[in-house]
Amino acid sequence: MKTALALIILLPLVGGIGNILLGRLLPRRVVEVTACSVIWLSFIASLFAAGNYNGPAVVEMGPWLSSFTFSAPISLSLDSLSLSLILMITFVCGLIHLYSIGYMAGDPGYVRFFALLNLFTGAMLLLVLAENMLLLYLGWEGVGFCSYALIGFWYKEAENATAGRKAFIVTRIGDIGLAIAVVWMFKLFHTFSITQLNQLGPSHPGVSMGLITALGLLLLLGAMGKSAQAPLMVWLPDAMAGPTPVSAQIHAATMVTAGVYLLMRMFPLIGGSTVVVAAIAVTGTFTAFYGATCALAERDLKRILAYSTISQIGYMMLAVGCGAVTAATFHLIIHAFFKALLFLSAGCVINALHHEQDIFRMGGLYRKLPWVFWPFLAGSLCLAGVPPTGGFFSKESILTAAWGKGGMFYGGLYLVGTFTVLLTVIYTLRMVFLVFGDRVPTLASRLEGAKASGPSVHALPRIMEIILIPLALLALVGGAAGGLLEYFLASLNGSAGHVRLATEETLKGVASLVVLAGMVIAWLYYGYGSQHREVRIAGAEHPPTRLVAFLQAGWYFDRLYDWLFIRPFTWLATILWQRVDEGVIDDSLDWTAVQFGRTGQFLGRWGSGRISVYMLSLVAGATLMIGWFAWEVL
Repeated sequence: MKTALALIILLPLVGGIGNILLGRLLPRRVVEVTACSVIWLSFIASLFAAGNYNGPAVVEMGPWLSSFTFSAPISLSLDSLSLSLILMITFVCGLIHLYSIGYMAGDPGYVRFFALLNLFTGAMLLLVLAENMLLLYLGWEGVGFCSYALIGFWYKEAENATAGRKAFIVTRIGDIGLAIAVVWMFKLFHTFSITQLNQLGPSHPGVSMGLITALGLLLLLGAMGKSAQAPLMVWLPDAMAGPTPVSAQIHAATMVTAGVYLLMRMFPLIGGSTVVVAAIAVTGTFTAFYGATCALAERDLKRILAYSTISQIGYMMLAVGCGAVTAATFHLIIHAFFKALLFLSAGCVINALHHEQDIFRMGGLYRKLPWVFWPFLAGSLCLAGVPPTGGFFSKESILTAAWGKGGMFYGGLYLVGTFTVLLTVIYTLRMVFLVFGDRVPTLASRLEGAKASGPSVHALPRIMEIILIPLALLALVGGAAGGLLEYFLASLNGSAGHVRLATEETLKGVASLVVLAGMVIAWLYYGYGSQHREVRIAGAEHPPTRLVAFLQAGWYFDRLYDWLFIRPFTWLATILWQRVDEGVIDDSLDWTAVQFGRTGQFLGRWGSGRISVYMLSLVAGATLMIGWFAWEVL
């Protein structure tokens, strides 16, 4: 077991470092095979760990930081939560790596890309398996750096470089909260061990529920940054500037799931605070609604999927806030499958249409790209939560948990969450109908015409289409694994409410009706033959209404932050630069230099260049010194 856990983390890290050092000296195919092989070998090691799993275990790999007044050994923890996630991460990332071989064909930066993708996976695996907070924080920061480097992968374009910096800076706000929490927890509990922290909790001497609440809110701040939750969600839509495989890995298996995992891992410690769990639930519910409304008006295919991720992560946060850690984990895993599927399918569409991403300039692609259409449809049905897909069961379990908590507060969250399901169905099917449905005029419908009729759909690398099939199957049948996963993760559930079987079936019926209503609305507005469809397509060429502009701008959160933080900071920096740096520091240094120059000029007048004058000065000085000495002695 010890060797398997070490290999799970080390293989991707060694693969990434090896490609960094030697990749430019090796043939392209060797770099690609190496990058993919280490991930699949890590998946095999994960399967071995699963086959030998007999219960929660902590494995110490060796000492670390032992020279300090504290110690934080390199310890890895394998339990039902971490085991479920490492299997998902290695499998999904393995498929994304294979897909990248076709997607990045011809890109000169392939060595850097595959190296960073390996390191990204390794950092996430370290984060998940870490048993102490310092090791977890190391993986946390590794994930943050790799995402920054991959989002801005095509850094020569200003937009991409800006998106990478924005992601790094916004998530850094959350990282500060986590860093403070880690130091504070050690100060209170004198340990970095996650197992011990969860066992001690408020029962530890000198630790009150108020302190637990403060720690929980700091951890929530960290999760807000990494998992793109309100109010730190503004970086994720812009992160679509990176290559599509990067988007798939960030949204499905790494990065944005890290924040949710942190809260689930530390839930035994913070779950006893009603303030913390309520804050988590409210944050998740609001963010789910926010993401769904923005996706309704978005035109960019990848940004629609980005907003859908923000919304779906919000559902996971709602589940954690309800104490339903099992439901959150179930949705996290199902979401990884269908979101990777959707992003990789979107990458095929964008690649085939010569990097066109506006869904209003697409259409009719179900004829041209059938091998992409059917997997994309499968992923969309899961995202919309259409029964009996895995997305329906995972999302319904979260809403059932919210209802089971009872009371007006959680009842209100249930209603908002249910309404968000309706919005999710509408924007998902809107995307499907506009991208793949027939209409005239359409870019895809002109592809077989004369050259003047528009660009053509070029053939996709076969590997990009093949990778979609296993993800589609897992997304569709994932709901069948819900009961098994619930049994496997039973020990993780916190204060989740329980409902009677009759009530649970009623809630499933309500969820099904909401999904059906959303499908009808989407068909009426965007379905083939709808009179509203062509009106909306034609209207897309005109300036948007105020409401649409509001939603397309992400509720103007970027503009708000610009006014509240960026402009005041820029103004202050300008004042300090002009008044303090140039007006005080530079001027004082310039004045000092001028004075030294003047002093040198004054002293220079005594230097005539004649040796006789220098000798006379020397004799005069020596005479004065001898005279002063004789005066003192006598």
